[in-house]
Amino acid sequence: MTAPNQDSGATYGEVGQNYRKFLDWREKIIGGYVAIVGGLGFGYGQASTSPGFRSILLFSALLTSAAFWILNMRNSRFIVTCVRAAQRLENGTGVYSEMGHLTHTSRLTHGLAVNMLVSGVIAGSSFGLWITRELWLRAEYACPAAICAIAFALFVVVAELLGDPDSTSSTRRNH
Repeated sequence: MTAPNQDSGATYGEVGQNYRKFLDWREKIIGGYVAIVGGLGFGYGQASTSPGFRSILLFSALLTSAAFWILNMRNSRFIVTCVRAAQRLENGTGVYSEMGHLTHTSRLTHGLAVNMLVSGVIAGSSFGLWITRELWLRAEYACPAAICAIAFALFVVVAELLGDPDSTSSTRRNH
């Protein structure tokens, strides 16, 4: 693979390095997701005598799925950005330009596979939570559940507000 011209060669090389790094992150994101969901599933299987703990594991699988889906979507945007940057440098005559045709020739994409995996875990966990709803809707769980929900919401809001101190609120949403 050669760079389109001498001036953009360094930029082209950097785009390629970033592209490979984001592909590596994609692998780590999916591997981490499968490992964590597998661990939660193993714990669920071992906790057959503790329906309350099983519900916590199912809810954890829901949150884990949402978080990893967000990480994968964000990483995918970085990958697409690298491909588009390299395409501009190639002027339509390189491997990145050819990659642009891949998504137009098949609907069977990495994104579809991830969405199916995450949706399956969310659906299965939601079903399990629905089946055991009488258990976790008990009055004695109301206060701990409310405290956990409030703590979770506060943590997300505080994390978003702290964010990158150099960012404005409009650019923080894009990171």
